[in-house]
Amino acid sequence: MLGNRDLYMKGGQELRVSCITWNTAECTPPPELEKLVKYNPREYPDVIAIGLQEIYIANLSVVGLGEDLWTSAIKEALGALAESFILIKTIRMWNMQLLVWIRLPWLHYVHNIETSYTRTNFGGLLGSKGAVSVRFEIGQTSICFVNSHLTAHLQHVNERIRDYDDIIETQTFKNSTNILDHDYIYWLGDLNFRINNLDKKTIEDHITSNEYDQLLANDQLKKSMNEGLIFLGFKEGPINFPPTYKFDVNSDKYDTGSKQRKPAYTDRILYYTSSYSSDDDVNKSFNVLPMEYRAKMDSIFQRSDHRPVIANFRSIVYAHFIPRIKFAIQPIVAGDINISYYVDNGAYKPSSWDWIALVDVNCQRIITALS
Repeated sequence: MLGNRDLYMKGGQELRVSCITWNTAECTPPPELEKLVKYNPREYPDVIAIGLQEIYIANLSVVGLGEDLWTSAIKEALGALAESFILIKTIRMWNMQLLVWIRLPWLHYVHNIETSYTRTNFGGLLGSKGAVSVRFEIGQTSICFVNSHLTAHLQHVNERIRDYDDIIETQTFKNSTNILDHDYIYWLGDLNFRINNLDKKTIEDHITSNEYDQLLANDQLKKSMNEGLIFLGFKEGPINFPPTYKFDVNSDKYDTGSKQRKPAYTDRILYYTSSYSSDDDVNKSFNVLPMEYRAKMDSIFQRSDHRPVIANFRSIVYAHFIPRIKFAIQPIVAGDINISYYVDNGAYKPSSWDWIALVDVNCQRIITALS
């Protein structure tokens, strides 16, 4: 944890990050989806990363970038906010999707956007389990978001750890070696870790009494992290909410079906911070302050057997950088077409592939605007 004062040390700027994960159980977007992205107007995030699992995949490609039902619904929900957010990248693998939005004033600091994905089930032949990721840089600071859906069922802890290892080993990027080669990493998703040693009734009794610490003492993910088997160097905010799985659909009751699955904290958001980095121009110190970590238990989310989880953070980024060119502001000119002036700082080499885009200030999807 860090204090407010630390956020501004050594020339850093505050960046507010919000991560949301939800296993939708193939439901369609619910009405009032704005409750998924509801924020205090005085504390709007600068970056919003939304990871979805088990989305409805009718008429979608296995790995795609096109707009779909969920992207459209989230875009509409964000459009109701007082701030303008731009979708800078989305990646979908089968029924898993990651969308990253950024608040408009930060857009011109973003560069080197890349994606990657890993299939982990059936020898990598299917993409229903695994991970998708989006990485980019804000000025001199690199950020990576990972959305994963790991192997299910209580007894498969080792398989989940193997999934994590496969994801770390296989995902690479042009502008960084791998996932761990970033200043900040936010890992969200249905990690599928369960609760050991306690039976279903005991777990539900602890939930009724708000004794979440008794559940977390038997949480497979906590135990595996403490033993150094997975997510080495990652942290998680304090959990003060009930398990987010498994509910009866259209109900607030935990599984009453024939399988009687035990409630579990399957849906998690972890974060990783580079301990220290330096270059020729600036010494950079990276810190994250977890601001909020909670489940969204509203009735509109009962169409899934999972509940969404949100985590909000404050972090330091180093956004000061010298653009290769600067456009000179010109007065209004009549009669001239397609004229633009720029100032070269000496590091820019013109190319026949250069182009200039004019983007509507109300644009919500930079991918569409630039196509």
